[in-house]
Amino acid sequence: MPSTALIKRDWQKQHVYMIQYPRCRTLPNLSPWSLKLETWLRIADIPFTNINNEFKKFSTKKQVPFVELNGRQIADSNVIIETLKQEFGKA
Repeated sequence: MPSTALIKRDWQKQHVYMIQYPRCRTLPNLSPWSLKLETWLRIADIPFTNINNEFKKFSTKKQVPFVELNGRQIADSNVIIETLKQEFGKA
């Protein structure tokens, strides 16, 4: 059963749900951490879905961006990348 803190309650196994600030017209995201994480996900070819936080949803650590993977929440872009490297076997 997913945690009540999850944004995406009907998650798929081994699919990353990236919660970040709304996109703007000219850039994927104004946040350098969101931009770094989204770029890394694309380069690593990890399946992910962007979810708009509507400036209201934050991780349990009160950070954005954060991801949800297999029913758990991971915050901090550096921690996220290291966790996903291990989870998906990426170098």
